[in-house]
Amino acid sequence: MVHGPWSIAQQFHFELDRLPQDMSCRAAEAWNASTFWLGGDDFRVASTYDGGRTWSVDTLIPPGDIAEPLQYRAIEMLDDSTILVLSAGSPGVLWCTEDAGQSWNIVWREDSELVFMDALRFSPEGYGWMFGDPFDGAFAIYRSLDRGLTWSRIDAELLPEPLEGEAGFAASDQLIGFAKNCTYIATGGKSNRILRTCDHGSSWDAIATPMPKGSAMMGPMGMALTDSVGFMVGGDWEHPELNTQSMARTYDGGQTWVNFMPSSNPGHRTGIVLLPAAGREPSILVVGRKGADVLIEGEWSSITERGFYTVVPVPGTRRYLMAGKGIWALLDWY
Repeated sequence: MVHGPWSIAQQFHFELDRLPQDMSCRAAEAWNASTFWLGGDDFRVASTYDGGRTWSVDTLIPPGDIAEPLQYRAIEMLDDSTILVLSAGSPGVLWCTEDAGQSWNIVWREDSELVFMDALRFSPEGYGWMFGDPFDGAFAIYRSLDRGLTWSRIDAELLPEPLEGEAGFAASDQLIGFAKNCTYIATGGKSNRILRTCDHGSSWDAIATPMPKGSAMMGPMGMALTDSVGFMVGGDWEHPELNTQSMARTYDGGQTWVNFMPSSNPGHRTGIVLLPAAGREPSILVVGRKGADVLIEGEWSSITERGFYTVVPVPGTRRYLMAGKGIWALLDWY
């Protein structure tokens, strides 16, 4: 692993390395300091059980005629051996392993040519959620009550109707968040909103965001949320230098959102995590195709201009796992 020369106020240590088989990854999960799983392109997922010193690559090809290689852009670890991997594109396929990748089963599949799934996440209460672009006239939102073994689609009559051009971005697997016993799902595209349920899917409403609208490549692409604070990143994929509406903040756990730092943030980003606060204000780490940056006490600092799609915390540590096109990295916060 290459040790990067960059550090900021002696608070960070950053290391990066090549991904196996030059994979491109937009989904990452860490169970502990040793166990990481990544969702990749060309039917591939990668795993390490020794902190990244060695990797295994599984190629998961569903049966039938597949027009293009699937990209696995959403992943969830339920324990160190039980992993769920969700494809973007058609067919929509959710794989599950309960033995750390020794064997795999398809637990959900949708063959519609219009299916495009964007995110997968489990709530603290154990509810599983999958979110995808609308097809058959409704958002593709599915729920599991049995650790992902079976899934049911939320009835269209319970959901807000999709607006013109409203869909989602499978950019970082960070469109689903939880706060105040509610589930929040960020949509994007020509229109964008937050879809919310506070009764585990029995009823839904929609919340406005200040993120940019009007183009298919605009809107929120990642979200980090707690009961008290939260941040949203995204912007305009086609114009990543624009930063006037590339971030939003909530002060009430996701119920309302306001534009955040419209003139000084680093622009379009797709992944975000909350860092341990360095002062009175929350600290965040954001990543995107143009680099990784931290916000500490209202000041932005660049960590690297290398591009990453997603970032997740490593439980039990002050370490953060990042993944991108052909590379992965670990960032330590001191």
